[in-house]
Amino acid sequence: MRTVLLVFFFSKVLADTTKYPRDEDIILLNDSYSRIVGGQPARAGQFPYQTAMYLFKSFTSNLASKCGGSLIHKKWIVTAGHCTTGKVRARVYFGAKSLDKPDQNTQMMWVTGSSEIITNPQYDSNTLKNDIGLIRLPNDVRITRFVQTIKMSINSANSYVGQYAVASGYGKTSDTQDTNDLRYVNLEVISIEQCRRSWNVDDSQICVKTDNPPRQTCNGDSGGPLALISNNQLIGITSFGAKSCTAGVPAVFTRLNTQKSFIQRTTRIQF
Repeated sequence: MRTVLLVFFFSKVLADTTKYPRDEDIILLNDSYSRIVGGQPARAGQFPYQTAMYLFKSFTSNLASKCGGSLIHKKWIVTAGHCTTGKVRARVYFGAKSLDKPDQNTQMMWVTGSSEIITNPQYDSNTLKNDIGLIRLPNDVRITRFVQTIKMSINSANSYVGQYAVASGYGKTSDTQDTNDLRYVNLEVISIEQCRRSWNVDDSQICVKTDNPPRQTCNGDSGGPLALISNNQLIGITSFGAKSCTAGVPAVFTRLNTQKSFIQRTTRIQF
């Protein structure tokens, strides 16, 4: 996952306040994909909760949105709402170190039906608030060293400011460069007040610092995990950033502990 956020001059930041979701529309031909910006290559099994997904708006088209996700239960994935909205089927990969060459540690499932691909009804596509979706798997995924669930953080009193979290995914490594390998980057959480200098955000979101040097998520990383390094708990879902993945502007994630009621109501998981 590429460590780039957006390195704009201040005037450029003011000029472009458009929010760019981190999903990516691609045509699945000969399994040709795109990936993350910067960071470091992940080891096999380093992020066993990470999933890769190709989500389709119809049952016949090869045009798909590429997103990440987190395995929170043997039968449930949490991802971004802008990834799940309007989708009717999905191809999901678990335990993959590389999407080019899935090995014996990689599992794959098809999810079919809009009732299994669920978007928070409060998701706002204009503001990207409540940007969360859930995917119900047709069967329990097989838990192995390379495929495991991640615990969700529910500590609403913790702002996480000043703490470090790891974002991972298969997204682009720059605005133009693709990779098929799982990558990750460690990022410092910043305050909402600091983030508001660039974005209209609130306490339902988490922002991370991405400059010096530029690093962050990029197209194809949407819906992927932001996990606190200190306890390996899921705290955020990759949501949006600036148009350029190397601009140094804060990256924004959906704050998971503000979505507890939606997750519990939908999945019946207690956490």
